[in-house]
Amino acid sequence: MLNLAFLAAFITLPIIAFLLIRNLTWLAVYLVGATMIMGIVVSSGAIPPHDWDFHQLQVALLIALIAVVGAALLHRRRESPQRPATTIRRQLATVFLPATAILAVLVLSRILAPPAGLGGPVGYFILNRGAEDNAKWLDFSSQLATGLPITQSVQTGGPLQLALVFVATFFAVVSLIALGGVNEVMVAANTVIYAQFMFVAAIPFALSPLAEAKIRGRSNPRQESTSSFIPAPAIWIGIVAMAAGSLGAIGLGHLTLQFAFLVLGLWVAVFLVRSPIPRGRILTSLAAVSLATVWFPLAPVSVLILLGCGAWFVTTALRARDIRVVDPVSFLLWLFVCLVLSEPLIGALRYLTDQPIATGMGVASGGGVSTATAIPALDLLESSGGTEVVAPALGLLVAASALLAALFVSRANHRLGRVQRSLLFAPALLLVAYNLALNLLGTWWAGAGPNYGASKTMFMTSIVLLSVSLPLAIM
Repeated sequence: MLNLAFLAAFITLPIIAFLLIRNLTWLAVYLVGATMIMGIVVSSGAIPPHDWDFHQLQVALLIALIAVVGAALLHRRRESPQRPATTIRRQLATVFLPATAILAVLVLSRILAPPAGLGGPVGYFILNRGAEDNAKWLDFSSQLATGLPITQSVQTGGPLQLALVFVATFFAVVSLIALGGVNEVMVAANTVIYAQFMFVAAIPFALSPLAEAKIRGRSNPRQESTSSFIPAPAIWIGIVAMAAGSLGAIGLGHLTLQFAFLVLGLWVAVFLVRSPIPRGRILTSLAAVSLATVWFPLAPVSVLILLGCGAWFVTTALRARDIRVVDPVSFLLWLFVCLVLSEPLIGALRYLTDQPIATGMGVASGGGVSTATAIPALDLLESSGGTEVVAPALGLLVAASALLAALFVSRANHRLGRVQRSLLFAPALLLVAYNLALNLLGTWWAGAGPNYGASKTMFMTSIVLLSVSLPLAIM
């Protein structure tokens, strides 16, 4: 019954927040921000180190969702109720409808796929042997289903753990109703499978800033009266592009990349369309920072984001000559993440560079004397295993759509200063620069490429930029 109560809360609280705000972009930003920050707490050891269990993680997710409802109540009280940026009808057409359609197709595919019944999920993993990256998530979900403290040799990131907790809670309730008890095999296997489906179905919510943004048209960008919403079919094209990439990641068991698509897509979109959501930029930036605990190759990006946010706070205060212009809540959130995430980030960076290895042996008169040369081993640049190499055609399409979107966004925001316009492209440019650096450095360092980090980030960056920029380029 406890799982049933948790599931009811997990479903009800986001609905309450939406009814209070009636803005999907606000809901997506604050849901992602709250769960990612709470996930940092889970994976960082900020709470006295211990092994989390199923119910403790459920409580952590519950606290994050309560925080979202609390923020919605504060927002509603401080600001007079206004007409939402988009009508309910438009939100249904651009977000809810495609999300429901995607989820229905994926669930139907599981219902029709052999073998059926309790052994179906197990058979799925047996037949899909190439998805070796599912191993760590199956290890986590299997321990999660037992209810015992979770112990792992390879730490899985707290933000993704909380997402899996929601799915595991759902199947624990389904198992209780259908079988009269919690079947651990059913819960463990279905948690991973349907988490993959959930991440694909959530793509429209990650692109919700595009659905709720008003952009001045190309014909006369200087007239405010010409501003209009991005057509729903254009947004659907972006959703299809990211869904295709996410489905491709399912085939190789890259649950981590599917999760990264959602967070990075929301981050890029919030900046690119200049979303008016209060604290939207800082929340999505901190959410992107927390991805380092989920997928270690993003640790350098997380460090750069934290430094960039800190520099922005300093320059804003210096420019105004008044520290009060800096939003205290945003600053405290940034400071909290810096303090709590410092240890995991340092650990990830150490893992990327490994420990220096000693090579060489010299022999001196009177006995053997060893001489050592420290050579850093950069796993991010040398490790093999990268398979998602973007085809040249996809690369050209990404470049063309990104260029058109950049030109359009620049014209639509022509009244902004150069620095403010540059800030709109900061997330996209950071991802592109990091991707290029990995490709060039990886090829130089390892003598061949792209390898693990470069190929994965190339795939991830291409899908995210293509999905966000295509609707703007079509507009």
